[in-house]
Amino acid sequence: MARGESVGVVVLYPELLGTYGDVGNALVMVERLRSDGYSPKLIAVHVGDPIPHDGDFYLLGGGEDGPQTQAAELLATSGGLARAKEHGAIIVGVCAGLQVLSQVFIGAQGRPHEGLGLLSAETVIMGQPRAVGELLARPRIDCGQEFFSGYENHRSGTVLFGDARPLGDVVAGTGNLRGAAVEGALEGNVICTYLHGPAFARNPGLVDYVLRMRVELSDRGAAVNGDMVRTAQHRLLNERVSAVHQELIHGSSRSMVQLWHRLRRRLGGERSYR
Repeated sequence: MARGESVGVVVLYPELLGTYGDVGNALVMVERLRSDGYSPKLIAVHVGDPIPHDGDFYLLGGGEDGPQTQAAELLATSGGLARAKEHGAIIVGVCAGLQVLSQVFIGAQGRPHEGLGLLSAETVIMGQPRAVGELLARPRIDCGQEFFSGYENHRSGTVLFGDARPLGDVVAGTGNLRGAAVEGALEGNVICTYLHGPAFARNPGLVDYVLRMRVELSDRGAAVNGDMVRTAQHRLLNERVSAVHQELIHGSSRSMVQLWHRLRRRLGGERSYR
């Protein structure tokens, strides 16, 4: 795809899958594409709208159980997303979006619901406590970042199988499933994460990785304020780790103590994050 061409970024059902502000991922993609000389077109598909078949990126965000189930049923009935995947479009799922793309997810009233089957994964009931809070992961993909940073909020977990592989290894937080210590999923042209924030705003290397799955991307756009971006990322990481430290000070639960020591080991124990 040559620079100057139109690139379609499609946000699916933001009124159903927009609880955590994940539509911000699309805005980041649009600006990144524009900075590299493309002509991005942002398309919001609402309930009742046809799903365009010629988009380049399709995004599904996080949402509550009822709206998640409604979105899955609408997408299954339409078949438009499956056709877009067959044509090579990149499918991005966040949290509930990840679960909808899988084979089975836990819907309203805790009942299993058939997913779209576009990702070799299934969602299971994870039990208490709910996975809520900051999530740090060390990427397995080559994206130029030492860590992924975001926050998670989910009560169900995801088990990967077949050709699906994790995006990263959990340093702090829960990730896909309590005890599995992995985050996200990548299979062909489907890429998913439990990271909110929005994920692409907090992880410039991740959005570049996703864009490069479909378009040729130079470093020119990213380098415009490269030093500022790196400084912001470092500051954000420090803020997240410092927040864990403050939680330890004000509420010294055993789990927080263990998390703090784990973070210090992973991030270099002698560095100060205050």
